[in-house]
Amino acid sequence: LLATALAAVGMALAVAARAGEPQEGHGGDPYELEFVSVGRTVAKFLLALPREHVAGFSPRAFAEAVETTRVVTAKRVFLNRLEVDAKNYSKRKLILLGRNRWKRNEREPQKRILLVLHEYLGILGKDRRYEISQGFVRLLRGNPELVARVGGMQTCGLSGSISDRVADCERVFGPR
Repeated sequence: LLATALAAVGMALAVAARAGEPQEGHGGDPYELEFVSVGRTVAKFLLALPREHVAGFSPRAFAEAVETTRVVTAKRVFLNRLEVDAKNYSKRKLILLGRNRWKRNEREPQKRILLVLHEYLGILGKDRRYEISQGFVRLLRGNPELVARVGGMQTCGLSGSISDRVADCERVFGPR
């Protein structure tokens, strides 16, 4: 009985100690699921674009990066002591996403789209100075019919409560 009680206390302490550490989703972290779902939506958009609208990278390589990159979340992410939205580690195929900043932008889908685009391009070794993602801003602003024609950009994971966005993305793409 004492051994069982000690084991339960030990597990509770381990869970409490991990509360502030990065979390790997594997389908259980709604922030990770949402980020990947937006990545899949962006990949679908890019794959449907005429080639002249996509310069400097391969939409197929982007789509592959979305499927093969691990996304881990932490409450806050820092780069040189400054809080940032996310960091990517191309050699490790890893994106570290800040939950606080992601949540803060929940009503700004264009910011989320650009963040996801930039982070996955970073995995491909591209967009270090935002040269590609800034062009994408102009593409979205100048060609709203492209977004509507491709579909998906406004239907999955871009508005509503986090549980609604996760459920919507799972309906569109299936469980992560």
